Amino acid sequence: MRVKWFGDPWPNALHRAPICESDADRVEIPVGSKCLDCEKAIVERDRGVITACSPNIWGSWELTWNGKIFRVCSYHLSCWLSSVVGEKMSGEILARMNGATEKAVPVSVGEISDEKLAEVMEEWSEGTPGRGWGKV
Repeated sequence: MRVKWFGDPWPNALHRAPICESDADRVEIPVGSKCLDCEKAIVERDRGVITACSPNIWGSWELTWNGKIFRVCSYHLSCWLSSVVGEKMSGEILARMNGATEKAVPVSVGEISDEKLAEVMEEWSEGTPGRGWGKV
């Protein structure tokens, strides 16, 4: 199973990241499931992804997709993007989202809204091919 996404497209409905270009890979928001990264519950307004995972993983749950049952894990958008861009870049992104302009101590992912993360990711990647999604 490929990674599936939920919530509103990011960074927005007009300029979609490649992962959420197709609504065919969109799933209902898994309200009540726990984010594998921060362990907080997914709520109705969240955006994020689900990925296939081992049934032995804490917080995994069953998803039926095209008639097959998969064991999956949920991630908030901010948690997942931080894990994707890596520790160094996520530190830069999180610091900038907290208002820093240059080297600053990053804040916790849990303190950042998905909308702010998407906004900073778009700004950070703008005009740099192969670096994030940028403007379309």
